[in-house]
Amino acid sequence: MDILPPETFRFNEFRIDTRAFQVSLNGAAVSLEPRVYDLVIHLIRRRDRVVTKDELLETVWMQERLSESVIARAVCIARKAFSDPKCIQTVYRRGYRWMTPVTIERNGPIAEQKATSPELHVCERSWPSETCGPPP
Repeated sequence: MDILPPETFRFNEFRIDTRAFQVSLNGAAVSLEPRVYDLVIHLIRRRDRVVTKDELLETVWMQERLSESVIARAVCIARKAFSDPKCIQTVYRRGYRWMTPVTIERNGPIAEQKATSPELHVCERSWPSETCGPPP
């Protein structure tokens, strides 16, 4: 992952503190696996563009030999954790993009940036809520 100054991201009722590696919902801690947390931070910091699957494998998982299914699983877990299936957009055959508007705090709120939505082919899949993958 990148070495960047600590930030706090706020969206919906969530708060992510990158200094403390904490995610909270209305002040209550939300548990995320480390790779899912890293994926979310990576996508939020690059919300102005589509992040390719190869980039995610190289930066979040630090390997190229893993299956792309590890990304799909992490995205599914993140969507569930944030109770928002549209927070991360799947761009067919390309990668993923963070879509929820985010307020960034560095020593106080400085900017609210909304994800824009250029023409992209989006994969809209609806899987049962208790699974993180396609139906068997």
